[in-house]
Amino acid sequence: MTTQLPEKIGKYSITGVAGKGAMGIVYIGHDPYVDRKVAIKVSLSGGIGEIQLDDSITEDDHSQFFNEAKAAGILDHPNIIKVYEAGDANGQDYIAIEFVEEADTLRTFRKEDKLLPVNQLLHYIRQCAEALDYAHSKGITHRDIKPANLLLTTDGDIKIADFGIAVRKTSDKTATTKGFGSPLYMSPEQAGGTKISANTDMFSLGVVLYELLTGTHPFQANTMPALFKNIVSETQKPLSYYRGGLPEALEIIVAKALQKESEDRYENCAEFANALIEVEQELEHFGEDLTDVHKLELLSKLNFFNDFSAEEIEEVLEQGDWEVFTTGSEILTEGAEDKSFYVITSGNASVSRLNKEIASLDEGDCFGEMAWLLGGKRSASVVAITKTIVLKLDEPLAEWASLSCQLRINKTVQKVLMDRLNETSQRYARSL
Repeated sequence: MTTQLPEKIGKYSITGVAGKGAMGIVYIGHDPYVDRKVAIKVSLSGGIGEIQLDDSITEDDHSQFFNEAKAAGILDHPNIIKVYEAGDANGQDYIAIEFVEEADTLRTFRKEDKLLPVNQLLHYIRQCAEALDYAHSKGITHRDIKPANLLLTTDGDIKIADFGIAVRKTSDKTATTKGFGSPLYMSPEQAGGTKISANTDMFSLGVVLYELLTGTHPFQANTMPALFKNIVSETQKPLSYYRGGLPEALEIIVAKALQKESEDRYENCAEFANALIEVEQELEHFGEDLTDVHKLELLSKLNFFNDFSAEEIEEVLEQGDWEVFTTGSEILTEGAEDKSFYVITSGNASVSRLNKEIASLDEGDCFGEMAWLLGGKRSASVVAITKTIVLKLDEPLAEWASLSCQLRINKTVQKVLMDRLNETSQRYARSL
């Protein structure tokens, strides 16, 4: 299909074509009054070209086209495409919207070999959730959240686009949704043709998150009726079925966002975003994706675990808790009742007794072994010199470790104690 490029649409000079879609064609335009590049959406009803409609779109009329301007036009959020103007130029309906330079969409990252790093993906999805919560607070439900409508800017931010089938609380139209939206990303309410709430967008965003984490759609089917049936009644496989090593918290978050009943999901997209932030922050502490695979790799490089087998390290990993201490924060307190054992996975710490520094600890060092093995109060305090991440073990060895793992830990701790005793003896001898 060829389309003749118009010189102007309204006040905008036309410089190129940005894309074509179900509702019309999008031109690249220039606003001479504020000297900025804009995207100009032109309705199919304006008589430009012959464009194949998406199967999910059942009407193409004047009111449908301007729905985007009416819905998104009242929104002003950094992660939502701005609508500047809507109008009619010589019988041609158009909408002028924000132009995103060199924008990609999250659709690029749906396949298994293109998946984004987990923390990066969570940053994008969290931005979407926050933007949707804002839209919902203004009475707007998008209804067509999918990777192709989530634009990625060169600055690494998300812009939600295409409010063409959004509904407003003030709208006279019914809020039933069968036949609207993109089938793969429909909520059960949409697939079943029942009344929707703002949480229909949350479900769709949950589908996007699932797909971009695993490279697989959660409700696969070969036919449209089968797809709708799966969306309405089938529970998705856990993330771990397709991709191991993801934080357990993500399983919980995705499962909640994909609840069949709207009221069983998060109360709103702000809660959804807050849950994602917690995982983001956890990953950020480690500077990389905090997965079991990464943890295993990290532990295997520490001196403490030099003689451990992979299976023995996995036992420790499964039992241990990971804790982060900021610079200057106290990890252990002298005289406290605390039976935990610690291994520093990154950072540095200072050991002091009676307010006098007696030692320093680095990555791979352990502490707390005496109270862990023998009980009693802490004989010294440990304070983080830099941001310090530790692996913490609370339970006695015999309650969780295999015999080989128990022997390995005991042997390693004994060597640490002997090295420290030898160092103390040498230090004492030098003081004489």
